[in-house]
Amino acid sequence: MGLAPGDDEPVKSEAIHLSEDAFFLVEFGVVQHVPTYRNFGHWGVTRVPSSVWIDVLDAITDLRKKIEKARGPSDLSFEGMSVVRLMSEFRSNFELTKSGAVEALRGVSQVTGGWLDSYDGVFIIGI
Repeated sequence: MGLAPGDDEPVKSEAIHLSEDAFFLVEFGVVQHVPTYRNFGHWGVTRVPSSVWIDVLDAITDLRKKIEKARGPSDLSFEGMSVVRLMSEFRSNFELTKSGAVEALRGVSQVTGGWLDSYDGVFIIGI
């Protein structure tokens, strides 16, 4: 999966690529705020206007804070999402997975939030 800035087309030279597991954490906010994403899922390109991506960033921040506050896997739930593999990772090595998830969410927020200064939107690129 990838995320790229852009106006009418994605600027692939600035894209960031995420593993499926890492993208799942971002996807949690995308599904909440981008109805058109449901039509394409992982197999297409979805443009998200800056005004909507700000809502996605808020959802990512909320999720990051939830993970930061968690004391163990039982403190985490991802309503409506299939998270078997992710929860398996949290159960097998909670602190390492927690740290990686928090840093991944923080990084995606910083990079994609910075794009909004120069571009009209963010593209989700399914691969």
